[in-house]
Formats: sequence, structure tokens, C-alpha cells
Amino acid sequence: MLVSTFLFVLGLGASSADYPEATITAAPYINLVDNLDEARDVGWCLDLKGFRATQEFIDMQTHSCKDVGNDVNFFVGPGRRVYGAGAAADRCVTAREEKAGSAVDAPICDTSDPLQELLYCTDGTIRLGSSSLCLVAGVEIRDANKWEARDLTFEECDDWPEPLKTWAYLALLSTERVFGGDEECGGGGQNPTSSPRSSPVETPTRPPVEGPTSSDGYTKWRLWSQEQYLQT
Repeated sequence: MLVSTFLFVLGLGASSADYPEATITAAPYINLVDNLDEARDVGWCLDLKGFRATQEFIDMQTHSCKDVGNDVNFFVGPGRRVYGAGAAADRCVTAREEKAGSAVDAPICDTSDPLQELLYCTDGTIRLGSSSLCLVAGVEIRDANKWEARDLTFEECDDWPEPLKTWAYLALLSTERVFGGDEECGGGGQNPTSSPRSSPVETPTRPPVEGPTSSDGYTKWRLWSQEQYLQT
């Protein structure tokens, strides 16, 4: 489908981002910068399909940023990886293959797997290694019980509208939603000089779960998140 068709259907031209205002998802999470017609104004988070006994670690999706559960917990970590937490602890976001249209899975992290090398770029895109592929949300919205969902794939960066490929994240123990990473990837995405590098997130209306505060962030978060998952 042509880019012009996307822009016409979605009205995604050069308009400024419409940030989600009602998100109370527990950190960490990665979501699209723009709310993009999510009905509850909570935005679109990386998400595992299924729940508990039906949880799947293949064919990931973007989903309404939920206020319950821990299957939307992902974070930008060291080593050019996007790590899972909660239900996806010890797992990494991974392209199934290096080509446009690739599905997105969450297998066990493997530092030798080039399909897990994901760069969080200054323009807000998440790119597969040195390729021209970006992690993108699908155009169509579908029902997901009381929430909504979109597809999640890797596509040619230049062929996809900015709002469907531009990501922000909220780190564990942070109240600032970060826009854009440190990697200079070039081409596409939102201009970091015209968008805030971070934005405060409203305090959740439900009591937050206390997490680890050790400087050994990833290891402590992984162990703690596993405990939380077993208790839910």
C-alpha cells in the first residue's frame, strides 16, 4: 500500500503528536508517541498476545496500554536490546527475519542473535541493526476484549508514516516519558529538536507496586518482575 494512502486514510501528514493523556500502565513500557485514536486515550504499548495460561511469545502486537497485567512491560536496555519484564522476563524483542513484513517475537535473550539487535534512534524509531527496517504498528485497529490492538511488524522505515513508527518509553522508577534514544540512525521519524526529549507522566490513580531500587537495575528488575508475575 502506498504511503500516500496511509496519510490520506489516517490524516497523519505533518500534524503534531497527540500524546496519550490517560495512561496509568506500570513502568516499564514502550508505546507510540501518538495516541492515534486509541479509544481510552491510553496509547499503544508493545504487548504479548494472550494472558497467563494462553500467553504467547510469538506474533507480538501493539495493544492499548492496560492498567492491569504485566504483559506490556518492555524497556530499552543495554547492548542494543529491547528487553521484556514481567511476563516477558529474560526475553528480548526479536525480528523473525530480516525483511519487510517480518513478524515480531519475544524469545529468550541471546547476545549472539543479530535479529535481537535493536537501535533506539534519536528520531524515535526502533531499527533492526544496520538494516533499513523499523518496528512499526499496523494501520488497522481491532477489538481486543474491552481494549484495542494493532499489528506489530518490521517494515521499510521510509515506507511507513511517522506516527506508526515513532516510539517513547517510560523506564522503571521514572516519571519522565522519554522521546528518542541516543543512536544516530538517519532518515524518517520525528525531529528530536522539535519534540520534547521527555515529558512528565501523571501519577497513577491506583497505588504503584514498589519495585527494586538497586543500581543493578536490570538484574533486580528481572528477579522482582518474576515474583510479581507469579503473584498475579
